[in-house]
Parts: sequence; C-alpha cells; structure tokens
Amino acid sequence: MKTFPFNLWVLAGIALCSPVIGQAPEKRSQLGHCGGVHLRMVDAVPKMAANRGGGFQIDDTYDASVTAAQQAVIAFAVAEWDATLLTAGINPASYPISFRFGQTQNQNALAEANTTWFSSSGMLVSSEVVFNQNVQWYVDPNPASDDEFQSGFQNQFDLLTVARHEIGHALGWVGTGNPLVHNFVSGSTFDASGLNIALRVGDEAHSSDGEHPEDVMNFSLGSWTRRPVSAYPSVALISQAFSYTLSDVFFADPNRSGSGNGTVWFPFDSFWQGYVAAAAVPGGGTLVLYPGSFQESLPHHFTSKVQFMSVRGSGTELQD
Repeated sequence: MKTFPFNLWVLAGIALCSPVIGQAPEKRSQLGHCGGVHLRMVDAVPKMAANRGGGFQIDDTYDASVTAAQQAVIAFAVAEWDATLLTAGINPASYPISFRFGQTQNQNALAEANTTWFSSSGMLVSSEVVFNQNVQWYVDPNPASDDEFQSGFQNQFDLLTVARHEIGHALGWVGTGNPLVHNFVSGSTFDASGLNIALRVGDEAHSSDGEHPEDVMNFSLGSWTRRPVSAYPSVALISQAFSYTLSDVFFADPNRSGSGNGTVWFPFDSFWQGYVAAAAVPGGGTLVLYPGSFQESLPHHFTSKVQFMSVRGSGTELQD
C-alpha cells in the first residue's frame, strides 16, 4: 500500500494568505484561515464502497502535545459529530481521527486535516488533524455554553469552532479530489438540483462565505468567533456524498420521489411527512426544505418544536 500526499490548494492554484489584521469598532480582530485538506489517496482494495450501515463512532486519539483542557474541548466537538451521524454510510463504523498540536504545513494556517481515502471508491480510511501550535487559542472551560461570545472580546481563536471545522474535513468535506464529492459538483455548486450548496470558488473543500456566511466550513474565521455544526450546508453535504444517515435532521423535496425514510438521498416528498418525522425527535428535530415551494393542506396544526431550514434560493408556502 503506497500513500500519495498532496496539497489540494497547490493543485488548485490557490495561494494562502497570512493572517490579516482588520480594524473593527472598539476591537481589533484577526482573520485566520484553514490550512486545507491534505489528501492521502490509497490505490488499493476495496475498489468499490458498499453501504455499510450500522452505528457510527469516531475513534479519537490525542498525542502528548494536547493538554487535558484542550482534549476536553476537542472531544466535545467529536461528540457533537458522533451524535449527528447515526450510521456509518460507506465509511468504517469506527473511524479513526488523531489530533495533535504542531507546525502546520502552512505556518499561517489555524489548522489542517490530513485525510486518507481509497482513490477509486472514495471511501475514507482515517484522518489526522493538526492545530497550529503558534496560534493564541481560546480553550473554553465550558464548551457547552456560548455566553462569553455574546459580550466582551479576546484576541484569540476559538479551539472548539476550529475543531468542528477540521472534523468536518475529516468526515468527508474534502473537495472534488474525492470521487464521492466530485460526482455531485457542477461548477462551484454541490447538488445543484437539490441541496444547492455553494462552494468556495477554486476551493471545493470549503463552503462559500458569500452564500453561506458564518458557516462552520467557511475558509476564514475571525478571532473570538464561534460557529456551530450546521445541519445545512455542512452536515447535509457530507451525508449526501458519503451516505451517512442523520439522527435528528430530515429533508423534504417535492421534486423527488422519496422513500419515506427522510435521508438526504431519499428525502420525504411531502412537507408534512418530514415534519412528523422531525417532531418525533425528543426536544424537536430539524427539517431542511429543498428549493421550490411547498403547497400542501396540512392535516393538523403544528404541535411540536421543529426547526425549519430552507436551502439556498428556496421558498415555502404553507397552508395550515
């Protein structure tokens, strides 16, 4: 088995910038960048990736460079992704991701992900996430709370947000170098007829910050900024490309004939079906609506807490 490392951004002709200092009212903010997804393609069996199903769990490991406080924050992000991805899709049910602090290949990057997959099938093998040891990190003693970001300012980068971002790369948001992503991309749009996710021009490993501002998979991150793992576009893209089934996110598209299970690739073809599925989740689920207008006579009034999201360019017309 031979490993071929290369830098996606070098191949795409993208030059990474040094951190930029920008002046904002009453605070001075730094702008940091992701160091990219460094892809290790393995040209070996399995040649075809079959849907494996079954439970999914990230097998996270940490080297000695990671302090106990840092590990607690990173593990919190791991648990979030674990809770979101219900099945393994086409990838290993126990998926190894290692974490360390060190020198990134681009010394000005916040972090980078080194992800390995089988070149012919696109099935992921493993990933290593490296956080830049020279960055001033904010290590949240209580990552479950975002209260400190509502007021005040510190000239540090949020380790939790960057961990969420890099784990997204590790789990499959890796750009069109991977055939499972490539099959859905036209121009700079992922699944244009359905999810309609805008990608960063010339860099399909990140979401467009113009069309999806403040998404966790944007290329740049300001200091003292926190971003959540988002059902759309972040989770939607990797679940569509790699066949992960999601725990509490459901999709409805009247233009596609769904199987009734509400996965990304088999969405409900009725708004009400999707709503009922999302409402059955304890605490309320998320219903993502594909482009187009829904015109349905709903059989009941809304009685459960459900978060509704519309994909880029969509509209909804509901009669209750």
